[in-house]
Amino acid sequence: SPPAAEINKQLGIASLFPSFDRQLFALIILKRMGIGASSPWLKSLKGKHVLITGGSSGIGFAIAKEALSQGAFITILARSSSKLEKAAQILAP
Repeated sequence: SPPAAEINKQLGIASLFPSFDRQLFALIILKRMGIGASSPWLKSLKGKHVLITGGSSGIGFAIAKEALSQGAFITILARSSSKLEKAAQILAP
């Protein structure tokens, strides 16, 4: 899979959080919420279908990627068809 920096560049994730401080803050919040591979709610997603709005970039994309890694079937929605296509290419097995 592409490195995180390449994903950020392709999807414009940094544009959601224009300053480094905000990017760091968002990561800290996610960590404190327990979102990641060890999250109990993600362990129960195997074989389930997950609908993610805003899944082409940012937090939505991260959730889509993590849900896939936990065995979920995902459907992502986005306003930008070009970003959605890029996200689908990255997420496709």
